[in-house]
Amino acid sequence: MKIQIICEHCGKIVELLPNEENYSYVSEKLEKAKIHCEPDVQIEIENEMEEIKNMRDVSDIDVYHTIEGIEFTCEECGNSIILTELN
Repeated sequence: MKIQIICEHCGKIVELLPNEENYSYVSEKLEKAKIHCEPDVQIEIENEMEEIKNMRDVSDIDVYHTIEGIEFTCEECGNSIILTELN
């Protein structure tokens, strides 16, 4: 499987291919193509502040996070796309 990011305005194409373990390391490829990637991460802490104050170890804090979206922006022309509903 592969993912292509294509800027419809300037025609730039970035192809994201997996390695043998099906992971695709994208930072260098996106940076080289001048495409910015910005995830929208929502973080929620379940514990009350008083409970956190009394904790001895920060690893006891219940933190939940979800990725709400990922925005890809062409740094040359400003065209962008936002991927949503990733659940």
